[in-house]
Amino acid sequence: MGQNRQEDVRRALARNAIFGALPAQDLQHLIAYGVTARFGSRQTIFHRGDPGDGMMVVLAGRVKISNCSADGKEAVLNFIDPGQVFGEIALLDGKPRTADATAMEATELFVLRRRELLPFLESRPEVAIRLIEVLCGKLRHTTLMVEDVMVLNLGPRIARALLRLAEEHGRRHGNAIRLDMRLRQRELGGYVGLSREITNRQLKAWREEGLIAVDGGHITVLDEAGLQRIAGE
Repeated sequence: MGQNRQEDVRRALARNAIFGALPAQDLQHLIAYGVTARFGSRQTIFHRGDPGDGMMVVLAGRVKISNCSADGKEAVLNFIDPGQVFGEIALLDGKPRTADATAMEATELFVLRRRELLPFLESRPEVAIRLIEVLCGKLRHTTLMVEDVMVLNLGPRIARALLRLAEEHGRRHGNAIRLDMRLRQRELGGYVGLSREITNRQLKAWREEGLIAVDGGHITVLDEAGLQRIAGE
């Protein structure tokens, strides 16, 4: 890895919730353990069941974590932004991947292999604790999604999903919040546990009511308070 690329990786890791507090020397050692990997838009990074040989940090782009049922329906579990990690479950237990990972756009990753990273974590328990905290945060996120699917009608369920995506991946422009990702309706349906057709009908109704706008796959929340009222029903 060239010196300029190492500096890019160092800056990305310094912003990461797990590795950001490391001293410069430890951060440099960590960079020496890893490699960078590039993936094209919609390219598979790994499949569920693949060997769990390490975790990844997103340097650029965005990654979708999902699973498919036997009948081909997709359940979207999470979206991973630059500076965030994924694959940490397999890193910790060494077992096969629990989900599919797909690049949603041109994506660059920093890959840390289990055989090098585990000794690093053993010597720095504070980093291992932060990794566990991040993993717990994802578990809480998934639990909330499952609860929404189990107990909410379709309107509140989609409204909560849009508000959650706006909080995690949105950019505010005045009173509007634009999701900083190109999200297919099938993917949004997979995120809320509904078909593309049902999701599309609800989005169309909200566009007509002025609650949201959709432009080239990008959703903009125009009336955050209105969606919050629907989400609370």
